[in-house]
Amino acid sequence: MRQNLRYILVGGIVAFCILGTIFTYQALAQSLNQLQFQAGSGYEITTGNASQNLDISTKATDGGAISIGTRQGTGIYLNTSNYVGIGTTSPGFKLTVAQDNTPAANWNNAQLVIAGTTDSNKRLAIGFDTTSNVGVIQAGISGTSYNSLLLNPAAGNVGIGTTAPGYKLDVSGTGRFTQPVLVGTPTADSHAATKSYVDSAAVGQSGWTDGGSNVYLTTSTDNVGIGTTSPGTALDVDGYIRTANGIAGPSSLGKLYLYGDMEG
Repeated sequence: MRQNLRYILVGGIVAFCILGTIFTYQALAQSLNQLQFQAGSGYEITTGNASQNLDISTKATDGGAISIGTRQGTGIYLNTSNYVGIGTTSPGFKLTVAQDNTPAANWNNAQLVIAGTTDSNKRLAIGFDTTSNVGVIQAGISGTSYNSLLLNPAAGNVGIGTTAPGYKLDVSGTGRFTQPVLVGTPTADSHAATKSYVDSAAVGQSGWTDGGSNVYLTTSTDNVGIGTTSPGTALDVDGYIRTANGIAGPSSLGKLYLYGDMEG
C-alpha cells in the first residue's frame, strides 16, 4: 500500500500528513495497520507486522531520487535508474563507492571493507589509491597480520593480461621475480627447470659429475674419447694435441711415453 506520505511537527509531536489529513504516528499506525514510528535511543520506522514490506520510494521518473543521510551530508543515494551511491549523489554504476583515500599506504583506508561479525578486524579491503593511482586488494586481520588471498580456490584459472586463461595462472606478457621461482620436474622442452635439474642434465646425465671444484667421469671405468666414438683407453684422442705448458705426469715416472704413429 503506497500513500502520499509526509511528516511534520505538531507541537513537538511528529505527525504524518496523508492526502491532506494529519495523523499522529499512533493514529497513523492504527489507521493503516502498516506503519509504526517508535522512539527509543533513536528513531525507528517499522511495518506493523513481520510479513509486510516497508516501501520507501519516489514517484519521480526523471531527476528524482531517494537520499538517506545525516546533517553532515548524504550517506546513501538511490537515483531513478536504481543506481546506489555511497559518498556520491551521481552514481554511474549499480553500486558506486566514492572516496579519496590511500589504501596503498594503509590498507584499512580502502573504500570498501568486507569484515567479519564476531571480529570486525578480520577483513578484506578493496580500494583505489587516489594518490598513487593503483588498485589495492588486501586480506588480513587489522593490527595483527596479513593473510592469504585465495583466487578460485575451488576451480578455474586466473588470467593476467588475458581474458581466456588456459592454465591455473596464465600471464600474457613478461614477469619479474626478485626471489627464486620453485618449479617441478619438467616433462616437455618448453617447461621451466630447476638449477639442480639443469646441472644433472648437463653434467650428470652426460656421464660427468660436477663435484664443485672438480668435474670427473661419473663411472670411473669409462673411457673418454675426443674425435672418436670408441675410445680404447682412459683418454683416446683422434687428432693432434696442443698444450701451452707441456704435459705433466707423476714425478716418480720421470718419462713421458708416446704411442702410435709418428709424423714429421
